Amino acid sequence: MCIDERLVFLGQGGKEKRLMLDHAPEVRQNRTFVPLRNVAELFGEKVSWDQANQVAIVGEGYHLGQTKKPATSKDFLPYLYNQKMAQGSLEEKIAYEKAMGSKASTAFPGYTNKDVEVALAWLSYHASGNFDDFRMEKNAIDLLKAGKLYYSMTEPGTVLGGRTTEKDLTYPRRYTRLYNDDFMANMVHFAYYPNFDGTIDTFRFPLHDHYLTREETVNDYQRIFSHPKKVSLGNFSKKEVEEILKRVDGDNE
Repeated sequence: MCIDERLVFLGQGGKEKRLMLDHAPEVRQNRTFVPLRNVAELFGEKVSWDQANQVAIVGEGYHLGQTKKPATSKDFLPYLYNQKMAQGSLEEKIAYEKAMGSKASTAFPGYTNKDVEVALAWLSYHASGNFDDFRMEKNAIDLLKAGKLYYSMTEPGTVLGGRTTEKDLTYPRRYTRLYNDDFMANMVHFAYYPNFDGTIDTFRFPLHDHYLTREETVNDYQRIFSHPKKVSLGNFSKKEVEEILKRVDGDNE
């Protein structure tokens, strides 16, 4: 086989055989290119063409027309689908959440897993229809307008507000709080924690409690803690997650 020559001479069983290649081998940028079909068939491989996906197939094991499965949420954050951890203790879950959230995202360079988790939670909460009581925008990104998606962490044992103390009810576990605006009148918000079974438990905590008595504050939070809204993590494309992720601004654990 010679560069720029379509005619190839093959030695087979002491006899010479001629083969006309589909295209002549050529050199581009110090690399040699040869016609795939001709070379593969010389080694006894079957070659076919998948017109639908514009893919050349060498050998067996590929079905014509099959499409490559696009990456989805579960591929980006597999730790959120850890059934073993879903059965773990509260202490184990919190430690696991911190450890996994602090890792650099492999799917989205420059971000942590927690950043990606926040973007996914925002998309999933929107898709579940739980923003209806604010203003329902067609796209989750529209709720952010030109602003950021902020998040912060509330640790177990944190007091509820200015009228309560540690002797009263405190936050029983770790919560991630999301909000779209620093200005309270425009704020769209919720809090959540991951269940590690592909769902998150979500909560809507009061933005302020200065008008509540201590007893009212405790009762209000008891009710909220006891009635989370479970939201399934949706299957979103990398592009959809990336669109929200560009707005994320919060605790990089």
